Amino acid sequence: MFMENLGGSPPAFLVGAGRSGTTLLYKLLAAHPLVGYLNNYLTRLPRFDSVILGNRLLQDHYTLKRRAWFDDRGGAFLGGRRHRPGRWFPTPEECEPFYKRCGFPEMVPSNWVPTAETQSRARRLFGRIRQLNGTPLLLSKRTANNRRIPALHATFPDSRFVVLHRDGRAVAQSLVQVHWWDDHILYWDGRTPRELVRRGADALDLAAQNWAHEVRDMSAGLACIPASQVIYLRYDELLTEPGAQLRRVLTFLGVDPDYSPGYWQLIATLNLRYQGEHWQPRWTAEQRARVEAVQADILAAVGYLGDLR
Repeated sequence: MFMENLGGSPPAFLVGAGRSGTTLLYKLLAAHPLVGYLNNYLTRLPRFDSVILGNRLLQDHYTLKRRAWFDDRGGAFLGGRRHRPGRWFPTPEECEPFYKRCGFPEMVPSNWVPTAETQSRARRLFGRIRQLNGTPLLLSKRTANNRRIPALHATFPDSRFVVLHRDGRAVAQSLVQVHWWDDHILYWDGRTPRELVRRGADALDLAAQNWAHEVRDMSAGLACIPASQVIYLRYDELLTEPGAQLRRVLTFLGVDPDYSPGYWQLIATLNLRYQGEHWQPRWTAEQRARVEAVQADILAAVGYLGDLR
């Protein structure tokens, strides 16, 4: 269904530390036909807004979304397992080049405020992308937005924020296992883990610090947002009761959860379930102590203190 002339809301933003499940949640929400998104084509061609029209091709095709966006186990990262035709389907992406076009720097200083010109450009471009999606809501997930929250709020004062948290110890373990981590520039240091390890740092310690920096910066930014415009959820809760959590978030975003039964049929095929975190058997007591020394206050703040056993 092509949904024209719908009243539009300000964009909504999904934030959370890297490896916290934000990509999965982004795809789960974007699978709803009333939720628009930035896609992989806009990442490659950020000045060609019309590539967003491809999103409409999948709007009601839940089987295609299932095959193109999720792996056999319902995960969001397809890697080499993604079938060849699936690579051509519009897929939700972070689309940093689009933010650059709007005038938002990736490495945002803590005191950065967008100019009136930047705010106007961003409102115009985000509005156009929402219209091309043909949806009443545009949702964007971008890890760098963890540091842009005040700037986004200044630009879109009525926007809503979806915040996803995951146990920082599990995030640290996940980071050291992904292929891109060693050469990922740490925004809070300016160097990569590979460079710092060569200078004597420990990779797991760096991953623990990265989560703590991201969550602290995100929390500081969210402090300026009215509570009615922010919703929080945890990764373990999302996987334990995906239906209830997705319904809660969609309702918060002003989207009718029951608009299309096909959406919930898609969610059911993913067989999402929480299988626990697997960092504990991998770490020595000394490693755990080091990580928790870095993260304890943040773990407590986001509800994981009870797991410090």
